[in-house]
Amino acid sequence: MKKENCLWELIYLKDNLWVPDTASKRIELGRLLARKFSTDEDIVVPIPETATLIAQGYSLEAGIPLVCAVYKKRPKIRTLFIKNREKVMKDIFFVIPELVKNKKIALIDETTISGASVSIVINLLKQAKAKEIKVRIVAPIRRQCPKKDFIKSWTTIRHIPDYTKHLQVDSFGCLSMKVLKNFAKCVHCFEGE
Repeated sequence: MKKENCLWELIYLKDNLWVPDTASKRIELGRLLARKFSTDEDIVVPIPETATLIAQGYSLEAGIPLVCAVYKKRPKIRTLFIKNREKVMKDIFFVIPELVKNKKIALIDETTISGASVSIVINLLKQAKAKEIKVRIVAPIRRQCPKKDFIKSWTTIRHIPDYTKHLQVDSFGCLSMKVLKNFAKCVHCFEGE
């Protein structure tokens, strides 16, 4: 497998979301997550839309249905770069309650930076009476990128010792750095305490 230059670009950028090689790698990352963490979930739910292929891989490997129960209204700007991000995000996501009620959910996202997006979706799933929520991501952002200026605008990168407790979910899991280094030459943003 040919390594990508940057893990962040591989798992997050939408511009290469449907490039065949990138799509295959995202699906493989999802499969690896399922091998490591899948237990007794009823459904796999991606946070749209960069996590969709990762969730597809998780679903295929675990044999658990992929259910698109979370949707995102289209904002006029990319929410990653705005100051009042959490306020705007609350108006963007919505959940279809009948798809998640009384279900054990593997909630898939590609990464977490501040936890704003995933926290909002978790709260919506709880309001819709999901039975259990298990968050699965490729890896959390640990530190700022020295090469990308836009990342310096993030003011809420957190160093969280216990994501399960912080996000108030039933469990939290991500891939190891050893695994991630097989996919990209640079994993700087994901390393560190």
